[in-house]
Amino acid sequence: MELNVVKDIIVPILIGLLSSFLFLLLASRVRPHLDISPHIAKMPPEGCVRPQIGYAVKVVNSSRRSATEIRARLALVQKLEVGGGLINQTDDFLLVKNEVFELPGWNAKRAEDSAFRFITYDDIEPNWKGSNYIEFSISAKDSLSGFSRVYSRQYYLKRDVMKDGTFEIGESMRIA
Repeated sequence: MELNVVKDIIVPILIGLLSSFLFLLLASRVRPHLDISPHIAKMPPEGCVRPQIGYAVKVVNSSRRSATEIRARLALVQKLEVGGGLINQTDDFLLVKNEVFELPGWNAKRAEDSAFRFITYDDIEPNWKGSNYIEFSISAKDSLSGFSRVYSRQYYLKRDVMKDGTFEIGESMRIA
């Protein structure tokens, strides 16, 4: 029995590498695709469930499949000076609902189902100054593949990202 190096060793290795590459390519395509609003809505007390000002960040599932096991976090990030330099300290804001079981995929007939507003009634403005910023982070799994993805958005200048009003219904990120 003679060993053919090309046929018996190199070809199986190349096939294994190619199949691994194709799997990773497909896996990257079946992850949740979430869009986070570029603005924070400062909702007046009249438009809120509670009679106080609320702040909302809107998330839209732009993929066709549902996103599941969604967890969100809204935090103030402050730079603190310690012995060797600067570190980030985070203080979380209490979201009314920070976990959502499922966010349906986008559907032209029911586009409003693929959106969710994460709301806090904590006052986020007093310490949001200087180099401090607000960070919204969200993780979700794809309902088909089970692969997860983490998204985050930083809001740096209050005057640029804070808008008075509420988000429009549906997939729109506009604040009216």
